[in-house]
Amino acid sequence: MRINVFFTFSLSFVLTVSAFAQSPFKSQSPETAKGDRLYSRELYKEALAEYHKLPLTSEVRKRMGASYIKLWDMPAAIEALRAGLKQEPRDAEAKVYLAEALSWNKNFGEAAALYKEVLASGYSGVDARLGYARTLSWMKDFDGAIEQYRMAAKEYPSSLDAHMGLGQLLSWKKQFDNSLSAYRRVVSLTSVPAYKSVALARIGQVHVWKGDMDAARTAWGEALRLDDGNVDALLGLGELDEWSGNYKEAKRRYERVLKVQPEHKAAKAKLLQLLWVK
Repeated sequence: MRINVFFTFSLSFVLTVSAFAQSPFKSQSPETAKGDRLYSRELYKEALAEYHKLPLTSEVRKRMGASYIKLWDMPAAIEALRAGLKQEPRDAEAKVYLAEALSWNKNFGEAAALYKEVLASGYSGVDARLGYARTLSWMKDFDGAIEQYRMAAKEYPSSLDAHMGLGQLLSWKKQFDNSLSAYRRVVSLTSVPAYKSVALARIGQVHVWKGDMDAARTAWGEALRLDDGNVDALLGLGELDEWSGNYKEAKRRYERVLKVQPEHKAAKAKLLQLLWVK
């Protein structure tokens, strides 16, 4: 049996919890306070508008760059952050934002070098370590990425992203038991049902790769109990049902996937194969 690899290492992992929920930037000032509050509330367009009203200091440019990243305008983010760093070349936080924008813009080599420089300087913050790990994984340096995720998990034990990223890469390296341990750590760390569900869906896939279909079914079932719209769990269970000959149930699960994500290609393809099922 071949079970589809239906999840990928997301560029912006669903479990990410902002490290700056209350204080989005390390440095604070009365001038940027209004924009910072808007940024913290995820009102990025409004925050950017406030920053544009201010004199273009390095701190303002940094905030503008961070806002552009959130608005997915990487060229504008890179321009603002480079300009800010010309004004204040020692701003490690601005370098981290720039590295992030560069990595999203697929400037992987420059981003990795910048993350490495910042970390070597003693910068403290899980964002730099995770960003470096993520960038290395995109460069296909999986061993280097795993090392960085391990360090992040050790330095920041409560980081969901660190454990999730580590679990993902270890599964790619076929270190399945270690991968399961990392994913289970996510489940134990969070009380948010949807977050638990994501990790459990990945646990199910690793069990498939190990050849333990019963354990996969159990993990996916638990994922759906926590979030009945988890498309990865639905698709996985549908494939197990299809393999076992329970075609009607498989079809029902694929249809449910399309209700949640109408353009899901794998579910569409699966349903086409089951057109004969009444």
